[in-house]
Amino acid sequence: MSYQISESFIEALRTFFKSNTYTAIRLIAGITTLLILFGYQYLPQRTITVLPDPKYPYTVYSGDNQTQGTLGKNDRSFSCTFKETEMFSCGLSVTLASNEVNGLNLKDFSGIIIHARYKGDATRFRITMRNHNPAYSQDDPVQKSKYLLTLIRVSDFDKPTFIKLSEFSVAEWWIRQYDVPREHTAPDFSNTISIGFDFVDYGQHELELEKVELVGVWLSKEALYLAVLLLWMFLIIWDGVSRFFLIYIDSKKANQKINEMTESYKRLEIEKKQFETLSTTDVLTGITNRAGIDSFVRKIFESNYEKSNLGIIIFDIDHFKKINDTYGHDVGDHVLQGMAKLISANIRGVDVFGRWGGEEFIIIAPQATRESLIPLAEKLRNCVELHNFDPSLSLKVTISMGVTSVKQNESFESALKRADMALYSAKNNGRNRVLHSPEN
Repeated sequence: MSYQISESFIEALRTFFKSNTYTAIRLIAGITTLLILFGYQYLPQRTITVLPDPKYPYTVYSGDNQTQGTLGKNDRSFSCTFKETEMFSCGLSVTLASNEVNGLNLKDFSGIIIHARYKGDATRFRITMRNHNPAYSQDDPVQKSKYLLTLIRVSDFDKPTFIKLSEFSVAEWWIRQYDVPREHTAPDFSNTISIGFDFVDYGQHELELEKVELVGVWLSKEALYLAVLLLWMFLIIWDGVSRFFLIYIDSKKANQKINEMTESYKRLEIEKKQFETLSTTDVLTGITNRAGIDSFVRKIFESNYEKSNLGIIIFDIDHFKKINDTYGHDVGDHVLQGMAKLISANIRGVDVFGRWGGEEFIIIAPQATRESLIPLAEKLRNCVELHNFDPSLSLKVTISMGVTSVKQNESFESALKRADMALYSAKNNGRNRVLHSPEN
């Protein structure tokens, strides 16, 4: 009886794989995946209105004077005077924490939208954030919380202003004053307890804050991609296991099926290799993608390979968003493709070059000393600056580059972070330049 049940189950499974239902399931899964991946950017954004909202109290400070309260619908402005005799600026600070240490997790937020009007003598306006982490601010959550800041022009307030969180940097005085370890010196928005608005110029200032919003996503792109990947892994594993089971049963019924199974196995191996090649190649540029770079790095850093002469160059295209906005995404894609070809033609055969993401690229340079890395990077930067990516357009393209040398027994993540900080400094110092990370 059990044998008959097994036979009927096997026949039903075989029939299912041959049916239109299974084909439809795969087709629907593929279409759904494409809709998720390409429709992600059109999903509604998550917003948190900071002002005006009574649940987020504020403090207006000027010199030694402080006024606390909330900005309501009819009370959205504050004024202050920043005197030359005063050590600290004047401004407004909004508390986001329900208590001193429990703030908002803004890791999946992209930036801040400010609707404001300004009257006064200032040319620049400072926006600050405080992020609490017990690792560096447990004994004094308010003063020792990480101090992040960015400066914007007051003329930007002529229209709603969007400020990316990536524009914020950690204040150097905070790092020095509290002797913060290197691993905690990068920007962090995982527990933001306050947002501040103050001035850097002396004089009388009046700022009307109509609305301040935090903008982010409901579900991070990484989490969404991971869910899609896990779903497909489950389907592929289930499909593979089920098919292997059928092949195994068929092999027991007739020995002549062995040759067919062998040929089928070879085809699967070929498809696997093709898939591995495709999975490590960037579709747009044809160079190695991030997964391929990660695979190479893992082999290097998990082996006994001498890493004292291993260099990392990370760079991105300056003002790439402006290229897309001005000329369209087709021209942007053309620039990315041209960039990949140009860099590939001007690096050494041993160098590994790949697209790290968006307009950002990375070069892993074996057998490269610190003294040889910077000339290599300068050569590539100069090639890009002189190259005409589109003769039909007056399009000048430049890149900013961060360079670092891997230390002995150092992890790739640590070295990459240092190179990325050098890239960030290059962009902050005018772009179209190469900066080597400082030795720590």
